[in-house]
Parts: sequence; structure tokens; C-alpha cells
Amino acid sequence: MFIRHYRAKYHFEPYLPIWMATEILSFGVLSRMYAALRKNLRKKIADRFAQPQSVFVGWLHALTAIRNVCAHHSRLWNRELSVKPMLPSAWNSGQIDNGRFYVVALIIQTLLMEIAPDSEWKIKLKAAIDSYPSADLQAMKFPLGWYSAQPWSQPSGPG
Repeated sequence: MFIRHYRAKYHFEPYLPIWMATEILSFGVLSRMYAALRKNLRKKIADRFAQPQSVFVGWLHALTAIRNVCAHHSRLWNRELSVKPMLPSAWNSGQIDNGRFYVVALIIQTLLMEIAPDSEWKIKLKAAIDSYPSADLQAMKFPLGWYSAQPWSQPSGPG
């Protein structure tokens, strides 16, 4: 385990580096840690994702709840979300329902564009949806033409 290796090599260091410590925390703990940060620190982190900190803290809370649904193999596709994420003002066009799966997919894709621009997650999501033509996209609140809209239509990769 990486911690054992670190302790053996850097036995004189009393504390783990923060990146190492966060590797062993649950997503829920990370979400609560972010929520407990001073507002100016939350803002710095949220700015990296071009979101207000009030929106970002809600996203992390909602993603924690979704992660738990998935971890317990519960039905997600047509579930009403128990934790509804706040929508950034740019998304408040009336087309996005913050209580169904589409908003979760939208949040994940928005975050991935920043942290993993080469991710093929959106391609795999579309392929999964396309492989089940009877999937009820309306129940998941996917808008018509969703894949040709932002952020789905934005090319993957840097720059």
C-alpha cells in the first residue's frame, strides 16, 4: 500500500501529504470537508470549475448521494433525486430538471471537461444509451438533441 511505502521511506515526516490523505477518504467525507472550508477557499476551488461555490458545494453533495445509489446497486435511471443539485444560472433555461439523471450526467461531464479533458466518458454514455433504444430518455429528463448541445458537442482533448 502506498501509505506503508511512504512511512517506510519518509519515517521522519509525521504527517501524510494532503493528496495522499485524500486518496483514502470517502467521497462523502471529501464533500463534507469542502462544505466546511472557509468560503474564500471554497470559492478558489469552485472557480477552477467556473462555478459559484454555492453551486459547487451542492454538486458535491448531490454526487455523494448518487454515488451511494450506485454503490448499493439501486435503480438510478428514472429515480427522483433525493439531493437536487443547484443549477448554475447559465443552465436555468427551463430545459434542465435538477431532479433526474440528466443533470447528474451534465455535472459529471462538466467536471470531466476540466479535470480529464481526454475522458471518453461522454462517448461511452452515448454508446450505452444508444445500445438500449427502448431506454426512456424522457424519464431521465434528457432534452431533445442533448448530444449536439454543450457540453456534449464540445470536442474532447486539450485546447
